[in-house]
Amino acid sequence: MTPARAVVMGLGRFGGGVGVTRWLASRGAHILVSDRDDAETLAPSIGAIADLVEQGVVTVHTGAHDPADLDGAD
Repeated sequence: MTPARAVVMGLGRFGGGVGVTRWLASRGAHILVSDRDDAETLAPSIGAIADLVEQGVVTVHTGAHDPADLDGAD
């Protein structure tokens, strides 16, 4: 079975999206995380999911929400 593809809009400066990202990953989803803030501002939150990024389970887009990020999401 193909893994679900999810989009998390807003990782958050204080990690609000970290929990949902980890939960989705634990359920086998592949996740695209999008946040309007830049990577430097989000560094602590990105660091909290770095293991999932390294595993290829999570992709992070920063700096803007791109409507194309929703293409292909389940």
